[in-house]
Amino acid sequence: GGVAPKGEREAGTKKQRRLALPEHQFFNRPRLQELHNKEQALHLKRQARLAFVKELRAGRKAAVGQLTEGEAPEDVARQLEEEVTDGRFELAPEELEERKVLMEEGFRDWSRKDLRVLVTAIERFGRSDRASILRETAAETGKDEADVTLYYDTFTARIK
Repeated sequence: GGVAPKGEREAGTKKQRRLALPEHQFFNRPRLQELHNKEQALHLKRQARLAFVKELRAGRKAAVGQLTEGEAPEDVARQLEEEVTDGRFELAPEELEERKVLMEEGFRDWSRKDLRVLVTAIERFGRSDRASILRETAAETGKDEADVTLYYDTFTARIK
C-alpha cells in the first residue's frame, strides 16, 4: 500500500557524515558530498524499510496498524522486501560512474607533506621559476615530474 514506514519519514533528518576529502587533493568536494549525502539518505531509507518489514513479520501492533484495511502483513512485507532488493535504494548507475570519475580527477596520492614540499619550493624559487619548482618537488616527493606538473598547474589555478 501507500504506507511510508515511520522511520522513513525521519530518515532525512539524521545528521549526515562529512566526506573525508582533504582540500589539498583538489576533488570536486561539493558534488562528491552531494552524491554521498544522497547515498546516505537512501541507505537510511533502506534500513527503515527493512526494520518495518521485521516489525510486520513480528506482528507488532504499531507496524500492522499502519497498513490499510484488508492488507495482509506478509504480502506487504514481501512487497517491501522486493523494493529493497530492486535497486531503488542505491545510487543510479550514472551517479556511480560520475562518482568514480570524480574520485579519479582528484589527487588522492598527494599528502599534506607533499603539499608542504611544493609550497616550500615555491617560496624558495618564486612562482615564476616553474622548472626549478617542479624539479625540486619531484625530487623530494619521489613523484613523477608529469604528476607534479599537473598538480602544480591545478594548485596555481585554484590558489590565486
